[in-house]
Amino acid sequence: MRSRRTVLLFVWLTVFLCPARVLCAQGSTGKSIDERNSGVLVVVSVIVVLETLVIVALLVDRSRKKRAAREPNESEERFAKVFSANPQPMLLTTLNEGRCIDVNEGFLQLTGYDRNEVIGKTKLELGFFRNNAERKAIVGELLQTGSARNYELHCPVKSGEERLLLCSAELIELEGQQCIVVAVIDITERKETEHQLAQLSARLLRTQDEERRRIARELHDVTAQSIGLIMLNLAQVQNAASTLDSRSREKLTESLALGEQALKDIRTLSYILHPPLLDQAGLVTALKWYVKGFHERSGVQVEFTESGGETERVSPEIEYALFRVVQECLTNIRRHTNSETAEINLTRTPETISLSVCDHGKDNKLQMPRNGDSAEFVGVGIPGMRHRLKQLGGELLVDSNLNGTTITATVPVKRGGL
Repeated sequence: MRSRRTVLLFVWLTVFLCPARVLCAQGSTGKSIDERNSGVLVVVSVIVVLETLVIVALLVDRSRKKRAAREPNESEERFAKVFSANPQPMLLTTLNEGRCIDVNEGFLQLTGYDRNEVIGKTKLELGFFRNNAERKAIVGELLQTGSARNYELHCPVKSGEERLLLCSAELIELEGQQCIVVAVIDITERKETEHQLAQLSARLLRTQDEERRRIARELHDVTAQSIGLIMLNLAQVQNAASTLDSRSREKLTESLALGEQALKDIRTLSYILHPPLLDQAGLVTALKWYVKGFHERSGVQVEFTESGGETERVSPEIEYALFRVVQECLTNIRRHTNSETAEINLTRTPETISLSVCDHGKDNKLQMPRNGDSAEFVGVGIPGMRHRLKQLGGELLVDSNLNGTTITATVPVKRGGL
């Protein structure tokens, strides 16, 4: 401001002093009055133009600074209107302490608090973070990227309940202060529904397993035994069939062959439904037997390898889940790919057991997402396996490309059973 006043003073002094100097100079040179007046007019015109330019520049600069000062205020006013009118619960806190500056009506309705019970308190005091380390992790992400997306917080409300919130935060500047604006969604009911659905899925899988075990036992102990007795009777009839004509003997021989095939199919189906070797000898022995039978039935060459120094058997639930993964994967290789080979690798560590099944099919007929719970994902079996593994604390991942598909199941090993 002082420099601008100095410039203006200099300009006005120039306006008044320069013409006098010009007149004096021209008087000393003996020029006529007309010539002197003409020179003065030129000088005065130039000075007035320069003065006008300086004044215009100062006015433009002043207007620009006013506009620049007004824009943050207008932006903050718009933010305040959006913040207040948004039905989604939102709160505004300081960056350094996490102290609440403002909350909107949606947040007050969610928590049941009054505004004066929240404003001025930190998130730790309100119980939004269980410890300072949780807040530091979120603040660190904010400082690094400017935002933090979809993190969960347990929020105690005034009634004494605890709500689970899905939060997203942005780092902003208000009135020269670094602040955090947080938008939240109450997902308590959704999480409870997901938990109930997971329990229902686990119950359905257990029921399915029990039914398969029962059917397998019935097929092996009753149906297979009955067919065996029928074949034994037919064999006795065949030994005493010298009086039968040739056509009857052919039918008898054909019946014996069909009976043998039916008995073989029933035993295979019984094993697929629930392999007794899995209970008796463990996962590795059961997989070797199943891979051998799968090769004989489908012609697909399957290589099975195992690694890891652990020899102790894991829980029956883990063994059964991994066996079902192998079953489903090999079934899909036979049905949906042109792969003639496959590899199965079982790896044990003290903490986890990992199973991978890889094929080399280059023209999968079944288009599928890589990792998801969609019922369209490899029939309905793989989603079931994903739910089964999730119940055990594990995961199932799919990596598919032009050279084939690899499905990997990983489950944590829990000592002493589940």
